[in-house]
Amino acid sequence: MCCLPELSTGESGTVERVLGPDALVQFWENHGIVQGARARVERAAPLGDPTIYRVDEQLIAIRREDALQILVIREKA
Repeated sequence: MCCLPELSTGESGTVERVLGPDALVQFWENHGIVQGARARVERAAPLGDPTIYRVDEQLIAIRREDALQILVIREKA
């Protein structure tokens, strides 16, 4: 298991757990970041933060600070 920012561009992982206060966990759930969702790193912003992730079929920009709280199981290539 690793956190979302540990994935490289093009890599994918399955969301295992979201850490943080209940309100933040609920916020991410409302945006489709739930256990079992597939997250793929699409691209980083020009200055490296935020990073664009494809979570299931939607694109979401997530700051590194927040992405560190999203734990994933890296998919094998």
